[in-house]
Amino acid sequence: MTFSFGIGSVHCDPHPGNLLARPMAGGRNGDAQLVLLDHGMYRELQPAFRREYSRLWVSLLTRDHESGRRAAAALGVRSDDYDALSLLLTFRSSTSARALGVELSAHERAALRQRYAGVTVADLNAFLERLPRDMLFVMRTCSPSGPLMASWWPLMDSECVPHQEPGPSCETSTALSEGHRQSAS
Repeated sequence: MTFSFGIGSVHCDPHPGNLLARPMAGGRNGDAQLVLLDHGMYRELQPAFRREYSRLWVSLLTRDHESGRRAAAALGVRSDDYDALSLLLTFRSSTSARALGVELSAHERAALRQRYAGVTVADLNAFLERLPRDMLFVMRTCSPSGPLMASWWPLMDSECVPHQEPGPSCETSTALSEGHRQSAS
């Protein structure tokens, strides 16, 4: 998270093959260092995005949904998407009576099933496509919903910011994105 919000960069290809844990040089016995590999694709996060996304998370965690709605709006999230975003990020709707980390009641689970019973894959796709690309990158990298976001890789990574000359990974992913967009239309 320090990398994303302190420095402002997001590694655009964070899978186990691009991470290496090794003993830390000069460290105590058992200290490890996480090494990021494949530095061809990063996304630069602007300070305004980092500030508002952080405010969104603080609001979700403290259940201050008025502030959360303002932060989401500042990020470009539609007001009618706020509850679904809350559910995606925290596994809680914004109206949940249960604290984070506490299992939802049977009543809340039933209410969520009923509310989202008619949601189709096309609806989910439309929701994700409305979210800001920077948010998708951060969610894919940092949140428990990362595996869900991985299926959206072709849509997202055409907007990667290479820190060096574009290599085959950026060119290939751009072609995949264009193919995905054509097949979706």
